[in-house]
Amino acid sequence: MRDKKLEGNKFRRQHPIAGYILDFYCHKFKLAIEIDGGYHFSQVQLEYDKKRTMDLNERGIRELRFKNEQVMNEMGLVLELILSSLCARTPYP
Repeated sequence: MRDKKLEGNKFRRQHPIAGYILDFYCHKFKLAIEIDGGYHFSQVQLEYDKKRTMDLNERGIRELRFKNEQVMNEMGLVLELILSSLCARTPYP
């Protein structure tokens, strides 16, 4: 996703929005990409992530979540899902 290599779309890394730090964010499509490590699967973190997703959705931001393992082992599929999500959204002015 570096240097606009994902169909020419710019993704910002570690982008702050509404008190949260998004792993990757594409402003043009209001799309957040989160890469979750093992700590995201504790009950406390699951509840926090759920609230965060709702907060982002209220701001019109869609969030895609992937596990670290998916990114490491299935990068092609992950990129395909991100591109599919971009194609399904209308660009934000």
